[in-house]
Amino acid sequence: MSLDFKAFSGSDPNYPGAVVIDLADATLGDSDLKDLASFKQPIGALDLSGTPLTDAGLEYLAAVTSLQYLKLDNTKITDNGLAHVAKLGNLSQLLLYRTAITDRGLRHLEQLSKLRVLHLDNTRIDGSGFDALRGSANSLIDLSCAHTSVDDHALSLLAPLKRLERLALSATRVTDLGLPAVGKLNSLTTLELNDLGVTAQGVQNLSSLSRLHILSLDGAALSDAAVPTLSKLISLQLLSIVDAHIPAAAVEQLRKALPHCEIRS
Repeated sequence: MSLDFKAFSGSDPNYPGAVVIDLADATLGDSDLKDLASFKQPIGALDLSGTPLTDAGLEYLAAVTSLQYLKLDNTKITDNGLAHVAKLGNLSQLLLYRTAITDRGLRHLEQLSKLRVLHLDNTRIDGSGFDALRGSANSLIDLSCAHTSVDDHALSLLAPLKRLERLALSATRVTDLGLPAVGKLNSLTTLELNDLGVTAQGVQNLSSLSRLHILSLDGAALSDAAVPTLSKLISLQLLSIVDAHIPAAAVEQLRKALPHCEIRS
């Protein structure tokens, strides 16, 4: 018996003229997705998170060329499955949280020239495949890689991403040595560097990020030596330095230097 996709469909102003289908946590098999290509209306967004989906199901999705948003969090897909995703030329948002994706799989994404949002948190990447993102260098604005093995070398591969606005690197292998590359991403408005142990010396490399609105450094190994650099980030609206080893007196200095910024300590 085929799945009644209409029962899971709705509308969203972000996808005019198309439907969104929410199958999150649904009990389905790969073959159930075969009928998506013949759905009467264009499908703009599809949520398959938490389903038993495997690479075999993604082969059916390749025919749904209207897809702009695809959420595959907590599924059994692998690098091989991304070869099918690469055929979705209109895809702008791809969420792969808690999957077995590695850097080998990222190679397939080079064809996605319209990709704007890519979330790779809790995957098996180390960032060595980031050079494949050059295919979306003119579109990618949000890259999230928290809780992965991304390291300092990987950050140098992000240089082509001149439009990147959000970068999440919390709980990765990034150290002070990787921050010069981050400091060159001048379009950043949100930067998440929690639980990295970066120091005041490393943070100096961020002083050129004049558009930064949100900076999170929870768990950093800072000191009052970080205050001069952080004080220069006058566009900040939110600065989080919880457990970042900045003395209370230095935090007060920051509040005076950044009166329009919410500081969490």
